[in-house]
Amino acid sequence: MSKYCSDACRKVGLRQIRKQWEARTGYTEKEREKNAQRRAAAAAKRREDAAERETVQAQARKRSADQAKADKARRAASGDPVARMLQAKVSGNWREYWQAFKEYEIQYAEKNGKKSRRVVNGISIHDPDFVELVLVATARDQRIYSTLNDR
Repeated sequence: MSKYCSDACRKVGLRQIRKQWEARTGYTEKEREKNAQRRAAAAAKRREDAAERETVQAQARKRSADQAKADKARRAASGDPVARMLQAKVSGNWREYWQAFKEYEIQYAEKNGKKSRRVVNGISIHDPDFVELVLVATARDQRIYSTLNDR
């Protein structure tokens, strides 16, 4: 013989007994606290992982930047005009910059089988005093303009 008259009554009775037990033992509050601690621990772990990831990424960026800087310095030492231009521009050595610019333009034109027609501030890069004249012109005009001569 069954204690309850039907399955529905049995479910109601079990629910009441469960609620009484939860109230008596403080189960609900304990579960809330346990879940809150679990969530806090998970959030702390996520923050820690994010901080570690950021540190690793920052180190990788620094390593990459250092490698790029070393590569530019190595290319500049080997005579690459573009690398020399970048290095001179950063250091503010405009004489070196314009010398490297002249070399780059001439090499680029030769590589493509043409004669360079580049003119900077009205001065052809084939002018023997190109660097000095450009420095004087940029100081005088306070601007730089570059064109291709149509000759």
